[in-house]
Amino acid sequence: LEWAFRRNLSLFAHAMHPGHGIGFQAHVGLKYALVKDTRTGGLVVVGLGLRGGADPAPLFGLDPFFGVGVAKPGAPATLQFKVGFDMRFTPWHWDAHFGLNLGLRPSETVTIFVETTGHNYVRQTLAHDAPAGESCGDDGRGDEDCDSHYFAFYEAAAGVKIFPRENVEVTIAVKAPYFYRKWQHYSPLGGGANVMIYF
Repeated sequence: LEWAFRRNLSLFAHAMHPGHGIGFQAHVGLKYALVKDTRTGGLVVVGLGLRGGADPAPLFGLDPFFGVGVAKPGAPATLQFKVGFDMRFTPWHWDAHFGLNLGLRPSETVTIFVETTGHNYVRQTLAHDAPAGESCGDDGRGDEDCDSHYFAFYEAAAGVKIFPRENVEVTIAVKAPYFYRKWQHYSPLGGGANVMIYF
């Protein structure tokens, strides 16, 4: 959900499943548009999110981000770029991430897109990250075998966005990783759907 209670300021909130185990994440925050040009479709935003939930252990953190995009009304293509820094404290986990999205619009209600995303982690190793035969506690609270390591995970995705109404966005996509480092539990191929409602 996203609610624009002022022209350049909006509140967002969404929930998700982390993709492994029994857990969930909630993400809420504020987004401010430094530039919002309805004529050219240019957009520059900054924001700050607050994350909480269980993944599967309890987690809490902050996620500042910056994004730029161009989506001129009536133009056949859109372009978006976003960078952020996900700082989690339980257990500690720092993630510099980015996303680049190119969309083609065959009609006003359909956008076909391709995108790439990347995550570069520095965090404490948890049990599901450790290579086979190595031990590490799940709670990340200082086990002697739980050292800090650099992880990386890059994905490519393709999909379609459908806009059945002006304030509703439905996304269906498939994705696959093309680079990873020290990642033991990734899925070679995946997909999903998302619904966004704007107020």
